[in-house]
Amino acid sequence: MAMAGRLEGSREAILDILRRSGGVSVDELVRELNLAGATISGAVVNVDVTANSTEVGGVVGSNAGDILNSSFSGTVSGTGNVGGLAGSNSGAIVSSSSAGTVNGSAANIGGLVGDNQFSGTITGSQSSATVSDLGTAAGNLGGLAGSNEGSIQSSSASGSVSGLTNVGGLVGN
Repeated sequence: MAMAGRLEGSREAILDILRRSGGVSVDELVRELNLAGATISGAVVNVDVTANSTEVGGVVGSNAGDILNSSFSGTVSGTGNVGGLAGSNSGAIVSSSSAGTVNGSAANIGGLVGDNQFSGTITGSQSSATVSDLGTAAGNLGGLAGSNEGSIQSSSASGSVSGLTNVGGLVGN
């Protein structure tokens, strides 16, 4: 579902909204946050997401809005542009975090964001997620961002990262 407007968690947990069971794949909490002024704030998401596609995230597949003070824990699996919080980011992610496991089979796999694009900003955020490829020689794997063309400030990563090409503790490429 595409989202415009505001989704506020008010620091209350949004738990078990989506749950993978019996081999059924589920999609993100929000597929696209793609309009100016669209905001997710205070969301706490604990979920497992599996998708045989790109732009896969625990909270949002593709972010062009603002994600503020939000967190994700669980497992995210997809092909390319896979991240704990967002698959791709061309908006702003501020004071947010991710934990759990993130893996993919193509390029740009990150603990917080798979692909932080040119206009994307990540500020004051952190990831402790374990990041890995699915044994398919995926490239650009990072503890915080798989690929970064945007801005990352005052952010950190502490999870393990494993893959074959362009692997970094903070950013893969």
